[in-house]
Amino acid sequence: MTDFLCLEKRVLSGDTPDSPEVLVQYLDMAEQKAALLPRKKRIATHTHTLDTLLEVIADTCLPQHWRCLCLNYCYRPLRAIENLVVNNREQYYLRRQQHKLRVISHYFR
Repeated sequence: MTDFLCLEKRVLSGDTPDSPEVLVQYLDMAEQKAALLPRKKRIATHTHTLDTLLEVIADTCLPQHWRCLCLNYCYRPLRAIENLVVNNREQYYLRRQQHKLRVISHYFR
């Protein structure tokens, strides 16, 4: 758990922008952590991961290539949420998450 939080802080701070393996490791750990949880908590975990990536994308103080890398990897938590959706309310929730990504990526260009 502590390793996950440390990785999350490293992703948010962008302190290793030339190390994409940090981001991949963070996403892998998030997926492993979520796999141990009930379905609704898995959705919450993947949403948290997506929000972390969106926070990095919006932080103009971070190197652009790090922000771009985070943008490129947003598909992973979104896909995980999509695979867990089972009803209309969750489908609506997924669409809202996708909309957040579309809005922020529009301003990133």
